[in-house]
Amino acid sequence: MTSTSSIPQPTTITPETSGASSADLIFDVHASSLPGLNYTNGHYALKTAALSSPSGTTDVLVSFNSLTGKVDTIAPFIASRIAAGPVRQGTDLVFQAKFSGVWNEKGKNLAPQGASEVMIDPETGKLVSES
Repeated sequence: MTSTSSIPQPTTITPETSGASSADLIFDVHASSLPGLNYTNGHYALKTAALSSPSGTTDVLVSFNSLTGKVDTIAPFIASRIAAGPVRQGTDLVFQAKFSGVWNEKGKNLAPQGASEVMIDPETGKLVSES
């Protein structure tokens, strides 16, 4: 995954899940500005998606499967951080923020109108719901 920003900037990556038994990981990638992102799902694959983000986007929620190395979900959001972090609802994790969209592993935006809540299954990395 790469940012499309032309200006180099510090980036922090914060894990949102942990545990030796978890094959899928969820991260919050933060920078002072993330105007867009590129990602690919495979070592030799073509670019899967080029996401453009609205002005002010500073973070992106990324889930991937550490066994396959493939991105499962990408959700850019406008905030300096996920305020309270994820909340567990059953076995799923719920994230609340101003998401500009929610992209799946094939590069399809499942929430083109944006979302305020994203629920991800931390065991599969798959999006459970968005609203």
